[in-house]
Amino acid sequence: MKARMKGRAFFCFVAVVLASVLALPAFGQSLFVKALGGTSSDRGFSVVEVSDGGLVVTGYTESYGAGFWNLLLAKFDGSGNHLWTKTLGRGDPIDRDAGYSVVEVSDGGLVITGFTASYGAGGDDLLLAKFDGSGDTVWTRTLGGASNDYGESVVEVSDGGFVVTGYTASYGAGLYDLLLTKFDGSGNHLWTRTLGVPLMMMGILWWRFLMGVLSLPDTLSVTAQVLLISS
Repeated sequence: MKARMKGRAFFCFVAVVLASVLALPAFGQSLFVKALGGTSSDRGFSVVEVSDGGLVVTGYTESYGAGFWNLLLAKFDGSGNHLWTKTLGRGDPIDRDAGYSVVEVSDGGLVITGFTASYGAGGDDLLLAKFDGSGDTVWTRTLGGASNDYGESVVEVSDGGFVVTGYTASYGAGLYDLLLTKFDGSGNHLWTRTLGVPLMMMGILWWRFLMGVLSLPDTLSVTAQVLLISS
């Protein structure tokens, strides 16, 4: 399996911690803190409030599911009580699958983007997956080539399709280029665009500017406010 780009710390024995930050009291105390985890590593990367007032988290889990890293989808009620947990992964001990962004869509379902090594072209491929409101899988789609490709954020657009942004080593000019890709409402791929230059570091910098923070290894940290791209 090809190595994943560094930039996300790995924590052993980390539980998925869900803390409410939607309406903090005057002095900033948390309203509640809840944890979900087992004997191995479990991590949440994204949380969304859904229409029934509950909270849905995506990330990865080693405690549940079939594989080494399985995609994790978990729901809590508005008070943080755990309702259900779902996983997605093939079960091969060397494969990894994770969700980086989750949104509730217009039909009440949930759409996740992230990456998968269980499905797709090989290595780490961008993953787009849809689940119903109970967390059952509706469909999964992948996008990737011979190298690694990741989805970091997903949004439903006005025509019912889904637009994903992330970064890619399979397409574009650089080793890791900014990726913008669109799927229709059934998950069929429509188009892909990239932005980058033919240098590894510059491709990574484009992606980090879009994510809002530019980090240079060990020496310099700069905050980037907004990158606006028009075509």
